[in-house]
Amino acid sequence: SLSMFTLLFSPTSSSFIALFFFLMIRRPPRSTLSSSSAASDVYKRQEYGGPWSLLGMEIEVLPGPAGRTRFRTVTGHSEMVEDYDQIVQQLYCRKTRSISGLGKHGAWTVEIGDPEMDAVADSNGGLMFKASSNNPIFARYDTPRAFEWRVRNLSWPAEVYSVEVDPEAQQIVIRTSNKKYFKRFGVPELLEIGLELEPESISHSFNMNTLVIHYEKPVEVLNLLATRREKYLEALAGVPQAEPGAAALMGGPAPEGGDPNNCKQQ
Repeated sequence: SLSMFTLLFSPTSSSFIALFFFLMIRRPPRSTLSSSSAASDVYKRQEYGGPWSLLGMEIEVLPGPAGRTRFRTVTGHSEMVEDYDQIVQQLYCRKTRSISGLGKHGAWTVEIGDPEMDAVADSNGGLMFKASSNNPIFARYDTPRAFEWRVRNLSWPAEVYSVEVDPEAQQIVIRTSNKKYFKRFGVPELLEIGLELEPESISHSFNMNTLVIHYEKPVEVLNLLATRREKYLEALAGVPQAEPGAAALMGGPAPEGGDPNNCKQQ
């Protein structure tokens, strides 16, 4: 009857309260997931996962800056370029960027090499201002046997700096005893293959207002680097000599005026 319905589902009845909370905590059925949510899940699974995840991908060889060789690898949702010397031994630059499902490219992220400094130009193309060069500048570099990081524009004496491993976060931590500078960072190449940081592999030095940190590459990384170098050399050997730029790729003269530290997109 109407009176019974009113009693059971009136705002003051316990039945109404129980029904209300049931509806609030009830999860929607899986069938209600939208296609956009599913597409987002697929996108996340295909994002750039690190340099080792691209070892099996097709490689494109391009002329790089200052006579170097650029290797470009593209997946469904990411792009990576690496600039090497002409014998594919020294890595000078690595940049990555995302690619949306509609083919739109994101901004480049410099993983190895000089950071790209923001600058603003006037209507005539003249430089108006750029980021101050007096602030500490953190950048990562690479050597054949070690990972390398540099922090420039540090004005304090060498004895104030300490570099250590945070074993829980698996990060390298830079501190100063005067509490003027602090930085923590990971090593993606190690995280990607599940290797932990080893404190004994770290060394650092300070000279000319620059803190230089080295981490000796473990044998597992050296083996992966050797595999990648073989694939790059195979791709380089497949470049026809008659193709424009092939002379530069195979050891021709570097272009005049090239900056050996340039890591900007050409």
